[in-house]
Amino acid sequence: AVSPDGATLFSGNDIGALTVWSTSSGQKINTMQEKGSSISTLAMSPDGATLFSGDGNGALTAWSTISGQKINTMLVPGSWIYTLAVSLDGATLFSSDGNGALTAWSTISGQKISTMQEKGSRILDYPEITTLAVSPDGATLFSGDRNGALTAWSISSGQKINVLAPAVESRAFEYVPVLANPFSNIAIDATNGAAFLDVDGDGLQDVVASNALGKLGLWMNVGTAMHPRFKVEVSA
Repeated sequence: AVSPDGATLFSGNDIGALTVWSTSSGQKINTMQEKGSSISTLAMSPDGATLFSGDGNGALTAWSTISGQKINTMLVPGSWIYTLAVSLDGATLFSSDGNGALTAWSTISGQKISTMQEKGSRILDYPEITTLAVSPDGATLFSGDRNGALTAWSISSGQKINVLAPAVESRAFEYVPVLANPFSNIAIDATNGAAFLDVDGDGLQDVVASNALGKLGLWMNVGTAMHPRFKVEVSA
């Protein structure tokens, strides 16, 4: 996270260290926390006075960027915090967790305001909301999840406005079984030269190889382009 004036960078790591850096010199300014639970996300208040962190144990912590001290901690029991966003007036913190829940918190009291979404979809078993952004006018919160859904939410009401992009309906890959090595029956050694060419004009690449004695061998592709299978025609 970066301070509004761009002078300071805040970073968190897997051992829970929270560090302050000068963007001009690249030098460390301060360590706000030496260690703790893995810090997964950071967000800055619009006035730059408060830094919010989320960790792997479900803790949401507010830090004073002036003193470097912890202000308060809000808890999402037993759930990893994925991403955070702060309203433009700085009064509300939005968090998403490993179950896909979207929650609004009061940055003043540290209390939960509302749960905008109880849990995410499990079309691909990936319910997590991975990114949040507040619109420039401060009226709308946008969320994106691991299923590819982009959703707009009203910040004032906490209700869903619309779905800009629906979640995908199927996996983006197809399982292909492991095939036998198509070259296992082509016996050539380190002295051989080999080349692929379409010998019989069927659109498939066949194999021609030579040996140290100058003899040529030919193996015809009797499979397909994607799943070749070679049959020896002339042994090298």
